[in-house]
Amino acid sequence: MPGRPCYRLCIAFACVLATFVMGACQPEGYSLVFANDDPVRSVPPIPTNPDLTATLTHTPTNTTTPTHTYTPTITYTPSLTPTPTLTFTPSPTLSETPTPTYTATATFTPAPTATQTSTPIPGQPGTLNDYWNGNASWILEIADTGLPLDTSDTLYMGHNIYWSYAHTNYRFQGTVDSCGDPVPYPGCITRWVSTDGGRSFQVTHNQCILACDSCPCDRDDHVMQQQYPRVVRSASGRFYMVYENGAATWITESNDGINWSRPVIIPGTGVWRLYHRTCESYALVGTHPIVGEPEDCLVGGPPGLYIERDNLYIFEGMGKNPAHLGCLVAPLGIHSDFEMCASNPLFAGASGYGPLGARGAAANPFYDFRYATSADVVKEGIYYYMAYEGTRGPHSPSAGRETQFALGFARSLVLDGKWEKYPGNPVLGGVQDNWGMGHADIVIVNGIIYMYTGTPQLTRGRYVLMTNLP
Repeated sequence: MPGRPCYRLCIAFACVLATFVMGACQPEGYSLVFANDDPVRSVPPIPTNPDLTATLTHTPTNTTTPTHTYTPTITYTPSLTPTPTLTFTPSPTLSETPTPTYTATATFTPAPTATQTSTPIPGQPGTLNDYWNGNASWILEIADTGLPLDTSDTLYMGHNIYWSYAHTNYRFQGTVDSCGDPVPYPGCITRWVSTDGGRSFQVTHNQCILACDSCPCDRDDHVMQQQYPRVVRSASGRFYMVYENGAATWITESNDGINWSRPVIIPGTGVWRLYHRTCESYALVGTHPIVGEPEDCLVGGPPGLYIERDNLYIFEGMGKNPAHLGCLVAPLGIHSDFEMCASNPLFAGASGYGPLGARGAAANPFYDFRYATSADVVKEGIYYYMAYEGTRGPHSPSAGRETQFALGFARSLVLDGKWEKYPGNPVLGGVQDNWGMGHADIVIVNGIIYMYTGTPQLTRGRYVLMTNLP
């Protein structure tokens, strides 16, 4: 037809003009983006979509940004029908480089097994002699070290590293024996390590450190009760450890503190009836007003341990109602030769239970009537100092267990001699239902005296001995 070529030319011109107008008249703050129009990406390629799709995204103008520069963020969500969506996200910045640079940094966050918050400490580091004379106090420095509440015995290994030994079980700590079986309550001995200066501890391997002689473990392996370990290290570097099983004391040795010999019993320790054998008067078990006593003699309970030159001293509870504390001694490494110390008993507990209804401070004078055990001995200056546990017994027949525990101190010029009890006993709150309080664990490092023991929050914390402020 005449005029058809002009008609076609006009249509083509209109298409070009429309394309120009759409691009030139695009509103500010909008972007017209085609999904297949970005050949270079720093993310995995998006599956090709045969349909050309466009997304209009409105981005408000940010007045704090000097230039309207946009950094594309590509989000890819795979699906059975891949539909890539590209959205532009503004990156407002006052710098000339609007695209942030991300640097991946690997960090390790330890499990929060202990509260490591320190309390500001007044005064200066004190001595046990200061404490005895009323010039120093125990200040709670760390409320929770991660150690079990009722037990620990800690050694400073140098280079800010501490080792501690405690009895644990499957119920509370997930402990298994050397055969891999769950350990019943109260449990077996495990080793704990601190690499932050004794502030927090973690168990190294949640397995009994004393191996059973065969699998499965049996009663002779004591995995059910290796309680209240005490560990010392000789000048030669050899480790010695004692613990309680059935009120008797058992001992083992190690060259490295990790692998231990088969334990043997300390002869003459435990509980027994008089028709089996006799005992000294200070080892007799008397009458308790609340609970019956099925035995006649006691030399045992949670033990203490100390090396003096070539001799090994084991401190034992002796007798009950009233309690006494004494010791046995033998040459280092000869466990069959332990003999009673010549000065036994080293001291006596309270002579009576006191008024049946006495509670709290009213019960303090009678705190060590039933038991005096768990000695921890250190030397400072000319004196040996001892922390020990005193218990009064249950507060009522319905209690069904010990409910009155306390921490006491004593000192002496000689190990095998008479000890004087601290006039301020019991310390750290007096008699209370806190079964970790009396099992104190003293460590002296660079002249600073630390003590691990139970806290009012029923955690095992670290106290530090500090001089009193004027």
